[in-house]
Amino acid sequence: MFSVQQQEEIDKAISNLKSGNVVGLPTETVYGLAANVFDQSAVQKIFETKKRPFFDPLIVHISHLSQLKSVVSEFSDLPQFLAERFWPGPLTMVLPKGAKITGLVTSGLETVGVRFPKHTMAQKIISGLGFPVAAPSANLFGKTSPTTAEHVRSEFGDKVFVVDGGPCEVGLESTVIGFDENYQIVKIHRPGAITNKDLEVALNDFSRQVYVTYEESKVAPGHLKHHYMPTLPLVILEKESLDENKIATLLKIEKKSGVELKLSSDPVLAARELYVKLRECSQMDVGFIYVFKNESQINELWTAIWDRLSKASSLVL
Repeated sequence: MFSVQQQEEIDKAISNLKSGNVVGLPTETVYGLAANVFDQSAVQKIFETKKRPFFDPLIVHISHLSQLKSVVSEFSDLPQFLAERFWPGPLTMVLPKGAKITGLVTSGLETVGVRFPKHTMAQKIISGLGFPVAAPSANLFGKTSPTTAEHVRSEFGDKVFVVDGGPCEVGLESTVIGFDENYQIVKIHRPGAITNKDLEVALNDFSRQVYVTYEESKVAPGHLKHHYMPTLPLVILEKESLDENKIATLLKIEKKSGVELKLSSDPVLAARELYVKLRECSQMDVGFIYVFKNESQINELWTAIWDRLSKASSLVL
C-alpha cells in the first residue's frame, strides 16, 4: 500500500510522536502539526512551535471510532449518525470532552473538536501510535495554511519532521460543527468542504428533524477576524476597479504594484489551489496581492473559500 520511503516516514513519525515530539502530518484538508494528545509537554510544543495563543483550541484526530471513548464523554445518536455519513473525512465535531483531555487542548472549554481524517498516511500513523493526536495546521499562527510537505518545511525548517503525503486533496481546513444541548440543531462554526447542503441532505435520513445553522464560535479554531494571512497584504476588491497607488497608500507601503490572485472557476479546484497560490503570490516582488470579489461565487464551497479569504485580507475596497 505504501512505498518503502513512505513506510520509513510513517515509522519515523510514530517514533517521534511517541518520544513527545511534534510532526508535520498530511491530511486531506491541510497539513497538521501533530503531537500526542495525552502528553501535556508535547501539546505545549505545538503552541510553542506555532507561536499559537492558548485561547485557540486544538482539534483531536483519531483513526478509529473506538478511540472516541478516550476523547469525549458523550457520543449521542446525532453525532454517531453524522460520523457514519462523513467519517473518515473533512468534518470536525465539537463534543463534550473526556476526562483525559486537558484544558490545554481545549483552551479551557468543556468541549473538544474531533476528526477522523481520510488521508491513509495519517490513519496509519495514528493507528500505529495507538492514541489520538492533537493537530492544528502546520504553520505559524494566523498565517497561510500548508497544503504540501514543502510548505511545512519552509515554515519550520529542520525543527519539525514532516511526512510527505503529497498535495492535500481538499486544501481547506475541515468543516467544524457543534450541537445544541438537545441535539436538535447542527451549528456550522467554520465552513469547509462538508457544506450546509451536504449536512441537510444527509439529515433527511435521520430519525428526527434537525436544523442546520451558521454560528461562529470560540469552540472552533480559526474564528478570529484575521487568520490565514499571507506575508504580503491581501486586498479584496468588491468592484471591478483597481487604483494601485491608492491601495499602496492605504496599506502604507512603498511598492505600488500588486499581483492578482486568480482562482479556478471550479470551487473544488479553487479550494485546492487557494493556499498554494497565496504563497506563490507572496514570493513575488510586489507590494500587495489583490482578488476581485465575484458575486456569482455564492454556492456552498465558495462560502468556505471566501471565509478564508476574508480573514486573510488586510483591506476590503
